[in-house]
Amino acid sequence: MRNVTIFSYHLYFQRRRAQMHWICDSLLKQGWNVKFITCDFSLITRLKGDRRTEFGTAHGLNSLHKVNEHFSVGVISTLYHPVGREGSALGRLANLFTSFYPFPYGNIIKSFAKDTDLIIIESCGAVMMLDLIKSVTDAPIVYRVSDNLRVVRPVPSLLAAEQRAVHAVDAVSLASKYLAKSLGVKDNLRFDFYGVDKIQFDQATVSPYKQDGRVKVINSGSTILDCEALKLAAESHPNWDFIQFGTIPDASKWPQLSNIIYMGERPFSELVPWVKFADIGFAPYLTTAGFEYQAEHSNRLLQYVYSGLPCVLPHALTSPTQPHFIGYQAGDKQSISDALDAAYIFDRSLVPVDSVLDWDELAARLASVSKRTIENKVL
Repeated sequence: MRNVTIFSYHLYFQRRRAQMHWICDSLLKQGWNVKFITCDFSLITRLKGDRRTEFGTAHGLNSLHKVNEHFSVGVISTLYHPVGREGSALGRLANLFTSFYPFPYGNIIKSFAKDTDLIIIESCGAVMMLDLIKSVTDAPIVYRVSDNLRVVRPVPSLLAAEQRAVHAVDAVSLASKYLAKSLGVKDNLRFDFYGVDKIQFDQATVSPYKQDGRVKVINSGSTILDCEALKLAAESHPNWDFIQFGTIPDASKWPQLSNIIYMGERPFSELVPWVKFADIGFAPYLTTAGFEYQAEHSNRLLQYVYSGLPCVLPHALTSPTQPHFIGYQAGDKQSISDALDAAYIFDRSLVPVDSVLDWDELAARLASVSKRTIENKVL
């Protein structure tokens, strides 16, 4: 059997499923021994509150916790990790401390990385550990770009480490042409699109909705949520129900309207039928600079497409080649209302359900990465 180590931002045992969880599970199904290692888990995160532990459990602090014969998890637990925006006091302090990062945890990181046939690194502090990882293994290393760090974690030391890493790994795997351009790599770049757990969607046969004639609009996540857009949408259609999954750190920002139904954080298996049997998919992302990559990196949108739902989202995420993505202008109530009305009458047979991949296909693509030859390496 082959061995793979995944370095992820996420805890494996958490309710919110991210792409690394699906990739991990698919590799296990395909016969790999998997080590799933959580990064950026520091005293700082625990003191300020960490949503990963709010909805999950950390096992294997600086050691491997064996889940079963073929699967182990671990957490790189540190005093600090790269945090703070450029120019902020915290950012300046973080840059000072992270010039030594991940010291003094080198031996722990090496123990997680050794004896493996493949390394997969997610967009997180693991990019700062690349030299340590490479010192104990000659396995192919894939940088799987899950987020635009310039948007979600614009920490100068982290961004600098990412820029070094993209030229040092064997493959940079992503789904977004927008992100590919910003990273500035070519020779080791590959496009691997996101997947959906098709089996769970296919097996969902019972609708959780009341058959009351009200249109059901689903928003299956709360990442970079534009609460104002949610509020304007619900106000514009008071006779429709808006079902909102997930949580946000400041609950006071949630709009309080009778036709917004808050479901909170739920296991993915509970979420699936709410998506599958909805009428419209809603993705009210905040329109911040650099968020455009979500058009191709949003698993939420893929869930909607696989369920045959027309999708309402900000204009910046739409394109003429995807008529089932119906855009609106952020902050414009009439624009949001018009987009919802257009989605309601959209011909669902035109939603490209067959274009969506399975997670097993993505995992197999990542598992096929091989070492680059010296001649082809970008130094």
